[in-house]
Amino acid sequence: MRRLNFHHLHYFWAVAKEGNLTRAAEALHVSQSALSTQIRVLEDQLGHPLFIRSGRSLRLTEAGQLVLDYAETIFALGSELQDTLQNTQEANQTLRIGSVATLSRNFQENLLRPFLGREDLVLTLESGSVDELLERLALHKLDVVLTNQAVSADSQRTWQCR
Repeated sequence: MRRLNFHHLHYFWAVAKEGNLTRAAEALHVSQSALSTQIRVLEDQLGHPLFIRSGRSLRLTEAGQLVLDYAETIFALGSELQDTLQNTQEANQTLRIGSVATLSRNFQENLLRPFLGREDLVLTLESGSVDELLERLALHKLDVVLTNQAVSADSQRTWQCR
């Protein structure tokens, strides 16, 4: 199996966002035929049509919507990676912790005490429900979640619970 071509994915993402091949081609500074060809290559590689063509407009197929969801996540992670590396070079390290609202404050303070007062570390702590915090963890907006209940892995997320 060939690796996913991120240029093809980016082209698909741009067309899906615009809903129009001509506008996406103009925004990407490529010809409409080149863009169409790249999307066809991606469709062939994935084995599914991604768009339903109706006149000049394009609508996403069910597979196309799934690919768009993944593309959004992939490109968001890429931006986050760039931001993280840029911020790491410019500032201190950041540890982003989520804690369920019902977790003992004393427990939190004792657990985090070794990190408090470190000049090389920016510590952020946010409170919320387990589901909210796990969603933020899945989106890489948190580094760790503190909870007073076991969290089970599922087919999409392989949480490690200690």
